[in-house]
Amino acid sequence: MVGGYNGSPLATVEVYDPATNTWSQAPPMGTVRSAPGMAVLGGKLYAAGGNYSALSSVAVFAPQTNAWTALAPMITARDAFAMTAVQGKLYAVGGSAAGSTLATAEAFDPQQNRWEAVAPMAQARRSCASVRTDYELITKQPGAWPSFERFDWAVAMVSSRCFTLQTESGDIDALVRPILQALPGLTL
Repeated sequence: MVGGYNGSPLATVEVYDPATNTWSQAPPMGTVRSAPGMAVLGGKLYAAGGNYSALSSVAVFAPQTNAWTALAPMITARDAFAMTAVQGKLYAVGGSAAGSTLATAEAFDPQQNRWEAVAPMAQARRSCASVRTDYELITKQPGAWPSFERFDWAVAMVSSRCFTLQTESGDIDALVRPILQALPGLTL
């Protein structure tokens, strides 16, 4: 559990061990983050943006060193966005900034410590979630269930793609699971 909100944004990090059914403290992030984008890539945990005032800062936690390290900031400050690791890169999609909902997307290359803009979504969205699969990027349009936008990010992601969905109810699992179960060859 990284960051969050409890009257104000948090920098704390807690780790759950299912074998012992216990929570323990990990080193806190150097920045408080509420509604950040989170993803795991190469055995490291990445935290980006957040705070309901849209941060652009990014940090990575390396379990080997038990420490957080600051990275290049995102091009666009954002919170409440989706972040997914695909083929060695992180993709930050949508979110909000300065009261506006975003359609922008960008990719981070950890080898270069650099972000680059990628094609924006057709529909701006925030409070969305993403899941990596071997299929298309599908984005749920707010209030338009079961209509979806379909994107082919083959140029940026070669053969891997991801799903990004948004729900006003906050029950992402109830929204995502039936869609993913309908895909051929995908086991949840």
